[in-house]
Amino acid sequence: MNKTRERGQAIVILLFALVAVTAMAGLAIDGGRLYALRRQAQNAADAAALAGTRQLAEYITQCETGSNSDVSRAIIDAARFNGIDNASPDAQVEAWYVDRNENVLLAAMPSSPSGSAPRLANVINEPPDGATGVRVRATVTETTTLLRIIGQEHFAASAEATAMTGPVQITEFSGGGLLPIGLPAQRVDTIIGSGEREFTLYTAGGGICGRDDMDCPSDPPAESQRGWLNFGYIYHNTWFSSPQRRADGINANGSTASPLNRVVKTNFSTNDLEDWVRNGFDAPIYFGTRGDASRPDDLSDPLRYPRDGDFILGDGGVMDGVRRATCELYMDQTVYLPIFDYIIERDQMRSFFSGHEPSNPLQFQNAFHYHIIGVVAARIDGCAGSGANARINATFISALIGEGVIDPDMGYQSGVVRDGACPLEVYSVSLWR
Repeated sequence: MNKTRERGQAIVILLFALVAVTAMAGLAIDGGRLYALRRQAQNAADAAALAGTRQLAEYITQCETGSNSDVSRAIIDAARFNGIDNASPDAQVEAWYVDRNENVLLAAMPSSPSGSAPRLANVINEPPDGATGVRVRATVTETTTLLRIIGQEHFAASAEATAMTGPVQITEFSGGGLLPIGLPAQRVDTIIGSGEREFTLYTAGGGICGRDDMDCPSDPPAESQRGWLNFGYIYHNTWFSSPQRRADGINANGSTASPLNRVVKTNFSTNDLEDWVRNGFDAPIYFGTRGDASRPDDLSDPLRYPRDGDFILGDGGVMDGVRRATCELYMDQTVYLPIFDYIIERDQMRSFFSGHEPSNPLQFQNAFHYHIIGVVAARIDGCAGSGANARINATFISALIGEGVIDPDMGYQSGVVRDGACPLEVYSVSLWR
């Protein structure tokens, strides 16, 4: 036997084995890098699509002439912030405007060879009519490490994302266990911010405090610590502002067939509220958009006082029957409490919805209208006292505020009269794909 030949064969086998092991190691190492690169590309595409669509939404909501170069710059900046630099020879960001049906309209950024200066749109001056969103493709290339041994010198990762803008469709809540006890959004913020989840509802003044009478605020804003809401009367602007409605909210033909028309009782009956607590309230509640309390206190400002969603009639006072029913039926159970961000009084309500308000419910001298923006989920875990000293103890679980879905509409329109008279609609931006 030729030992030299055997050693030569062993070396060849060893070399093949070494290549195979190296290739497997390359697959593991470079495969992991490729996975991370794909995630980076997806994050960049998501962020860039959202950034471009936010810029588009600003033009739509402000009735302004759009700047396509500003949209494309927002896309580039967002991609760069997330690790895909469009000016790099190893990266490319492409973008297109899409309509409500996701059809591509025009390029927000024209394609060009990598390595050039940042590619800003230079074909169109403003977004095309009908644009409701932006689609982005982000691509990045890197050199391999061990896979070079088998001739694979580069790998590329690419990802796409589409974001849309449109009016927010108001979230509906129609679950069981909804109690007529309103919580101001400011108190919800405090509970979440403090981390102290135990709180107390005071049925007399409606105050919402920390457990053991701690952190009981004065009323910010006025009357915000009153609680009991009259679910028999719920005002929704879309329903009552229709020209086909009479002053009492009934259709001209006498029909009330709409989930938005929920005028059942126009008085403040303790018995009615107790009945709803005991037997359930089956009408839906529609959330509005939370107002920006940092803006000047001006009722005509739709950003401070949004007019979407439900306004529920409410009044202060001790509703001991409701308290007793809550404690009897819901101890150690989860209940839901409406959240409101602001309140307007009767006369303000008349001014706020001039020409559309129903007559009867607004004639109460002490009526307040609570703008509902969400619900709190809480567990009832204790009751004490009665009358003016009654209280219900609860533990905060979660809050749902201002969440909804968007419905892309006609989108950007170059022919819109830009005099500041824009529709008072709440727009949002959301990842679509």
